Amino acid sequence: MLCGSMEPAIAESCSRILARSDVIHRDYTSDIAFAYREGDFFAFPSLEQGGPMVTYEAMAHGLPVLTSPMGAGRIARDGKDGIIVSPYDEEALVTGLQQLAGCAELRLRMSDSARERAQEFTWEKVARRRAELVLERLKPP
Repeated sequence: MLCGSMEPAIAESCSRILARSDVIHRDYTSDIAFAYREGDFFAFPSLEQGGPMVTYEAMAHGLPVLTSPMGAGRIARDGKDGIIVSPYDEEALVTGLQQLAGCAELRLRMSDSARERAQEFTWEKVARRRAELVLERLKPP
């Protein structure tokens, strides 16, 4: 399942794949939680991210991730919550997809870890840690 708009050039070059009956592409959805609930894992081989919120969201929904170092943010750990590979390493991406698609036991283990890890990154917990850091820096020497 692919969610989000797609560049026309990518849609054209991937038209055979997108036409397959086992590939679903939704340009837009107002219920992204539905997509997370329907997924077995989350693939996000991002080249650049300021803060990969979708990775945090996917993990909070219990999805193991296949992502890049940029897409992993501070949350995803290689081998625990998912698989982290270079977005330029086509072979590693394919291998990661095959591993996650082919092993329910691996997905279950990583799913539990991902969901648990995401609980450390709730808005409340992150805000509290940041406030503590700011207050610590403001203390006189």
